Amino acid sequence: APRGQKKQRVSSILKGKLFDANGVMYTPMRTNKNGKHYRYYVSRNSVQGCAPESCFPARLPAHEIETLVVDALVAEMQDTEKLSAMLDMNLESDCATLDRVAKDAGSLTNLHAAFHRVTFGRGTLAIEVNIKKLFECLGDIVKQDVSAEAESRIHCLTIPDHMGRAHKGTLVIRQGDGTDALDLPKSRLESLVKGIIWRDEYFAGKPFIEIAQQNNCSRAFVIQLIDKSFILP
Repeated sequence: APRGQKKQRVSSILKGKLFDANGVMYTPMRTNKNGKHYRYYVSRNSVQGCAPESCFPARLPAHEIETLVVDALVAEMQDTEKLSAMLDMNLESDCATLDRVAKDAGSLTNLHAAFHRVTFGRGTLAIEVNIKKLFECLGDIVKQDVSAEAESRIHCLTIPDHMGRAHKGTLVIRQGDGTDALDLPKSRLESLVKGIIWRDEYFAGKPFIEIAQQNNCSRAFVIQLIDKSFILP
């Protein structure tokens, strides 16, 4: 960012919504290496020091997984037949509205708000979409009344996982020099992930002492790891 201007922080649009097929959540984290910034989603198994199953990666590159799920929803919306089923609209009588949505789908910047849950399975991604929130994303494009049935539905679509897989079954970002920004010693990576999770809990209103009690450690240790989570490697 130019001098004197605050650099805009990129949000993690799948925070609290990304899981593996066993229900283990992926937590967003940021780091930098050699002046380059990276975002990941890291399996919470890493916090407990548990290795994820070989078919589930320990971490996912954030931009790639976010782009994959948004593009999948856009592609579904650009198919008017699939779109009519998704929105519970008539393919013939609502054709003008469906065509307008299909045309504008690729330019909508808020579609991520409609994601209910994304599950990273064995070679697939299962994407659950909250239809009520999707209608809210569409705003003035869809001006007709929304059926109660459509508002209460969760629409599911499943796509193949096309993300590249590196050694040890993990998915990593390869940039420039071909290095992985989170190629850290196991203990350091676990501490970093703990600090980020505890930091989120603290900013959400949970006191240091409560975090410490829940994790069988001292208040000072919690504060130490949270502080270190701001000083990225």
